[in-house]
Amino acid sequence: MTLYKKIKIKNLKQIQQDALSIFPKERYDSTSFFFLPDSAKTFLKFKSIRTMLDSYGLTSYVEKCCVGYSAISPKIRIPIHKDSGGFTYSFNIPLTESKKSFVNFYETAVEPKLIIADNEKNDKALHYYDYNINDCTVIDKLETSSPYVLDTQVPHDVYNGSDEFRIMLLLRIDNSGNQVFEKVFDW
Repeated sequence: MTLYKKIKIKNLKQIQQDALSIFPKERYDSTSFFFLPDSAKTFLKFKSIRTMLDSYGLTSYVEKCCVGYSAISPKIRIPIHKDSGGFTYSFNIPLTESKKSFVNFYETAVEPKLIIADNEKNDKALHYYDYNINDCTVIDKLETSSPYVLDTQVPHDVYNGSDEFRIMLLLRIDNSGNQVFEKVFDW
């Protein structure tokens, strides 16, 4: 089973600059996961992001889904979860220093609990599946210092072990694009 693949992005620096240019200042130094209003349209206005997605033939599938940020304060762990929504795969691109920041992947035989969390900056609630760590076994670990694609439907947690605030850009692929994604990345 493929959990993730590290990827090379030719215009990475420009994507990082563009995505950080609209990161809300009030979100710095606070752990959060969020989408901007009209997130896909907002981010796809950036030539750097559109060019990268066009190179994979996945622009229209991101356009149908969403783009967001994962911002994690130093020494914070986001609990084991499975993302929910109309997507399975995600491009995750570090926007700030992400050394000593990891995604751990897990397996479990115990059913998770569905969590519906309010998103105070947006009227769209966040849905995800929460797991008890005592019921899970680590099956792989990925340092998030370079861009990667991952299967968001495998239970995982995120830990920022650094002393720096960590921001990732999350480009979600609508499930209608799964076959294209799997072919492109030889999933």
